[in-house]
Amino acid sequence: MAGAMLWRHDLRMALPTNLHELDANALRQLLIAQDRELTWRQSKINQLTHELALHKRWRFGVKTERLSAEQAQLFEETVEADLAAITEELEQLSGKPASAKGQAKRKPLPPELPRTEIHHEPDSTLCACGCQMKRIGEDVAEKLDYTPGIFSVERHIRGKWVCQMGVQLQPLVDALKVELLAFPVLHADETPVAMLDPGAGKTHRAYLWSYSIGAHDPVRAVIYDFAESRAGKHAQDFLGDWRGTLVCDDYSGYKALIAKGVTEAGCMAHARRKFFELQEHGQSQIAGEALERIAALYGIEQDARELKAEARQRLRETRARVLTQ
Repeated sequence: MAGAMLWRHDLRMALPTNLHELDANALRQLLIAQDRELTWRQSKINQLTHELALHKRWRFGVKTERLSAEQAQLFEETVEADLAAITEELEQLSGKPASAKGQAKRKPLPPELPRTEIHHEPDSTLCACGCQMKRIGEDVAEKLDYTPGIFSVERHIRGKWVCQMGVQLQPLVDALKVELLAFPVLHADETPVAMLDPGAGKTHRAYLWSYSIGAHDPVRAVIYDFAESRAGKHAQDFLGDWRGTLVCDDYSGYKALIAKGVTEAGCMAHARRKFFELQEHGQSQIAGEALERIAALYGIEQDARELKAEARQRLRETRARVLTQ
């Protein structure tokens, strides 16, 4: 029958659950749709693979482009995050598990084994600043132990302590966040950091999400929000009901915000990098012209740095507009 098809979704393909009930025409349409999806996926995989190779060349290869110290630092801060994002998207498209090779989780030790708790606490809970530290939780790691004829488990419990001064500053951070979210234009970025994993004896990748007000706004404020992943939900949780213009890169984690009404403003530094890669590998004349125009725009912004808002707008209207047309 050619009736409605009920679909089942997974990472690799979408198939109707009533496949055995479809007639020849419906099956033909299904094959066409599947072929289109496979073509799109392969095209996307090829594109991401190319971008990943270019990013790795930038990260690990010789940097031949002449950049100012400020520009070089800006690119260095984002390249690691871009590599992680591209790798994650490739894994999702190819249907491979997102976890890295060699990082399989160890099964919990049998609950029936006898356990001995070993507590690890600081010798002193007085912070170097003079404040009393506060215990905010603990990390627990289990280790299998053996003595002749007996298996047992050591439970290592490590207390987590913070300075009370930091806890007392939280109302100030909350007030700053309220002030920041009152502005119509914000900048967002996320930077990978190494996070200690006491139970595993190693580190894993976490992220510092940064949110700032524009450079020309009367309030200078940046808030850093620590998260254990680069999932877009962290930006959604921080911004909440805010619906202004967000200056960010093209990372897919921001797309849910855009879909909910946030206006996206692209990052010029990331756009410039794409043109540079085209020029370096393809000798594109159009890419070279784009780099020249972006350099000119950077120069105009440098001249506008100390101007008042109206003068800055006039300067952009007279000198920058023609470069973007």
